[in-house]
Amino acid sequence: MAGVGCLYAVYGPVTRTCAMAGAGHLGPAVLRLDHSLGFHELPAGPPLGPDGSR
Repeated sequence: MAGVGCLYAVYGPVTRTCAMAGAGHLGPAVLRLDHSLGFHELPAGPPLGPDGSR
């Protein structure tokens, strides 16, 4: 059985903040207001695996 990745994001519309966490997944692509594309870097967490570690 292979491990899987997960990306979790929570956006607060009042504070206009976004918190993200990842497990074995690349950072998300971000489309900026000027229509340029960037990638948000997240600390690399281990993937979710079959060993029950998460």
